[in-house]
Amino acid sequence: QHAREALQASRVFQGGNWNHLHSLLQLKTGAGLLYVGDHMYSDILRSKRTLGWRTLLIVPELEEEMAIASKLGELQQEIDELRADRSELERRCNALTMSIINEESNGAAVQEANAELASLRRQQAELTLELTDALTRQHYAFHRQWGRLFKAGHQNSRWAQQVQEYACLYTSRVTNLVHCAPDVTFHALSDEMPHDRALGYGAAAKKERQ
Repeated sequence: QHAREALQASRVFQGGNWNHLHSLLQLKTGAGLLYVGDHMYSDILRSKRTLGWRTLLIVPELEEEMAIASKLGELQQEIDELRADRSELERRCNALTMSIINEESNGAAVQEANAELASLRRQQAELTLELTDALTRQHYAFHRQWGRLFKAGHQNSRWAQQVQEYACLYTSRVTNLVHCAPDVTFHALSDEMPHDRALGYGAAAKKERQ
């Protein structure tokens, strides 16, 4: 009762240990406690792995990261279109290569397919150069050395993987919680694998169909 009254009065508890804290808060499991910290290892990883607490990682750099990303919307669209064009060229190259393999006895058809394949390969090389240039400009816009905090190329960075693995939530500052009701429920996003896209499931597949 004393602990609940003190919490309602916005008191600060210092010292003790997690067993004592669970007892004061009358918690049966760590899932009933949200731990807020700004260090991946000493705060988030240990409390999640060892105690099973819910975790909120504070990432101050997130605000600048999102501000820059919002300004680079057109560049990101250019990158997405270049990747899509390159994927289409790769699909056509693969189809032509298979047709060459399957038509070995037809010399004229093979010769024509080889000429078209060579043309597609040249276009593919040009697209790769354009994509590399666009990605370099994007990298420098965030940080000349490290680029984007949460991305390494078009994949999640090691840091981003750790955030996904150990932080239940993340935000730029703890005061962002004032916009949430005390009893709000945060739901995890659905994980997607490549075959989910092929089946047309998930947000990424829906975006591609639009």
